[in-house]
Amino acid sequence: MREFIHQHEKHLIIFTGCILIPAAFLACMLIMGYPYDNLTGLLNDPVWRIPSHIVFLLMLTWLCFCLYRIGMKTIPKELVLYDLGILALLSVVCLFLPYEETSQLISGLHIVAAYSAFIWMNIIFWRYIPNQTAMRNIYLLLLLFALLHSLTRSAVTGLSEVVIGIGISVMISLLCART
Repeated sequence: MREFIHQHEKHLIIFTGCILIPAAFLACMLIMGYPYDNLTGLLNDPVWRIPSHIVFLLMLTWLCFCLYRIGMKTIPKELVLYDLGILALLSVVCLFLPYEETSQLISGLHIVAAYSAFIWMNIIFWRYIPNQTAMRNIYLLLLLFALLHSLTRSAVTGLSEVVIGIGISVMISLLCART
């Protein structure tokens, strides 16, 4: 099994990051009621709570795996582990603190953790790919779309989250497969 994985490592990375994860994001979008709800709605739904937590933890693991492989080629190992540790911590806090209408404190902590994780992931992304101008331009266009879509709806929407999630998954997986 180990030989199979090493022989087909790049194909498995591309398959997972460019097909499986985008398919999971699209399934989430269809489940959550496109485009009005965001992904937090799935985390609070009694039917989809456990499956969505599992899927999101697997996506976080994939993100950290790919960023680790990319980061090991560009910056010192200690800084990579520090960066990914903070990203994982913020993401897990966001994941397990639900957004509730009744508790403003917990909802506020959820929002702070979510935005902090997003900003930290952006900092990591820009630091790890200093020479990838095409990827940076594509990423800026994805951010612009998400920003404009969220501004027109006056809230962070599921569509903007899904577009950013799919774009990041594909770009990071392609960069990871190159390393």
